[in-house]
Amino acid sequence: MEIPRDISTNPKYLLNGLRVFGIDSPDLKILKSSHRLKILRYLFIDELPEELVELDDPKFYFYKCRGNFIQTVMGTFWALLRYQLITDRALKIKIKDFYQFVRSLDFTKKLDKSVIEVVNQIQDDVIAHLGPKILSFNDSENL
Repeated sequence: MEIPRDISTNPKYLLNGLRVFGIDSPDLKILKSSHRLKILRYLFIDELPEELVELDDPKFYFYKCRGNFIQTVMGTFWALLRYQLITDRALKIKIKDFYQFVRSLDFTKKLDKSVIEVVNQIQDDVIAHLGPKILSFNDSENL
């Protein structure tokens, strides 16, 4: 089946719609995972809230200090490893070390800024490794 021209050039369809046409390739998995990593890296909040943030706070879900945020990053890394999209041996070891680091965290206590710095650094490393195959951050405006 031929892909309609407007779908093949639209990043939204490249990320979400190609499976409809039976296309599921490593490149598509890289695009989806790397776009997710870029959103997690650059659109979420690095700062630590001064007070406990309540669920009704509009920024609640966007703080990187939340355990769910860190688990989402880790899950994205595991997906990239599972699909063998991370090929660098040193980076694979770094991700496994990061996994052990995450397991050692006590999410019942307030995390400090150093944890967020570790998460940001490994995200930067993975994004750099995926390199030219990923969407530029500006392309996310079209999604």
